[in-house]
Amino acid sequence: MKVRFLCFAAGLLVGAGVALSATPSQPPADESKSDAAQTDAGQTGDVQADPAETDADTPARPQEVEDAGVHIDPIPRHARKVIRIPDPKRRSPEQEMYVPPKFRKLVVPVYPYPLLRDGVNGTAKVICMVDDEGAVTSTRVMAATRPEFAAALVAALEASDFASATKAGEPISTVLGYEHTFSSKKNIPAPLRDDLRLVVRETKQPGTIARASRLDAPLKPLEQPVPAFPIELVRRGLGGDAVIEFLLDEQGLARLPRIVSATDPAFGYAAVQAVARWKFRPATAGGQPALLRVRVPFRFIAPSRNPFDASS
Repeated sequence: MKVRFLCFAAGLLVGAGVALSATPSQPPADESKSDAAQTDAGQTGDVQADPAETDADTPARPQEVEDAGVHIDPIPRHARKVIRIPDPKRRSPEQEMYVPPKFRKLVVPVYPYPLLRDGVNGTAKVICMVDDEGAVTSTRVMAATRPEFAAALVAALEASDFASATKAGEPISTVLGYEHTFSSKKNIPAPLRDDLRLVVRETKQPGTIARASRLDAPLKPLEQPVPAFPIELVRRGLGGDAVIEFLLDEQGLARLPRIVSATDPAFGYAAVQAVARWKFRPATAGGQPALLRVRVPFRFIAPSRNPFDASS
């Protein structure tokens, strides 16, 4: 007899109404059993394909995993949401708007001469207020191993020049902290190594230092920055004097400035910071480069108006 087979693959009808004959290797099925099988199939509710419903465009049904009780339903594209994990190193928009102050001119603190000569090391930490024009308007010592280190750092910061901090592109006043280590034993920069050699020469070979009367020509300054007036003394309306001594080396650089006298220590440290940046035409004695000792007086005249007093 002939049996009709309907074959589905992925929901597509690939063979409808194709008549196949039983092969010789398969014995003919008993008609009574075949009829019974057809009757049982009708009783169990098997669905026979309807030619109208077996079109090739019929979509496949969603697959269900019945054993696990899970229905696999893909998330629609429009319902998907990307979760972004914030980067802890990334600044917030508010932080991006703030730009801290930067040094336009950094004045390195001068190692106090007596402490350098005696091999005393230490640190100092100072905070200062920088206004919207980049000027230091106040300072406060937070910590220092020696008061001389603190005074040297304060004088250096007051002589420095800053680019003001900004917020949303506008200049603002802000507080800046700075810490400096004074060390003559490790990580010594080249200028300080030269200073240490001069200290040894000054103490052990003082005869190698020439006198001004022996120079071939008067000293000719090339750069002479003026001292910054100490802020605290400006607020108090005080003037004063200071006398500074230094060595002028064979290259014309002022070295090892030290305070000889000062009506207020702040005047002395301010003058030392200025002298440390002085340059001259190299001096000669008898046609040879000379190392010279120089002493210079300074006078600080109190301003008639306090620039930090808003009422004046």
